[in-house]
Amino acid sequence: MAKKSSVYFGPPLIELTKNLKRGDSVSGRINRTAERYLAICRRNGLELTDEERAILADVLSGTWADPLLIRHLADEVDDSDHDAQELVEKLRSASFPDLVALVEELGY
Repeated sequence: MAKKSSVYFGPPLIELTKNLKRGDSVSGRINRTAERYLAICRRNGLELTDEERAILADVLSGTWADPLLIRHLADEVDDSDHDAQELVEKLRSASFPDLVALVEELGY
């Protein structure tokens, strides 16, 4: 069992835990959801070159990759100063789970 730590309950965690079933715990709900999320991330993603990863790191630098930004990641790259049309096309053809897994892998 991991050591206890404080967690800020922002709107996403409040929504996730507001309808707990009888006998369910908050930590159990969060851990099950995290386990599913990690499984999705392991099974999705995109094959990128080192150069494409560097472009994304530059485009995402200093940002918080919320779901809206993730959905429009191709537009962010397209609007940047990078000449990366192949990357833009990869991002546009990717599913949302692929994009989320990619952003997680990059650490954003």
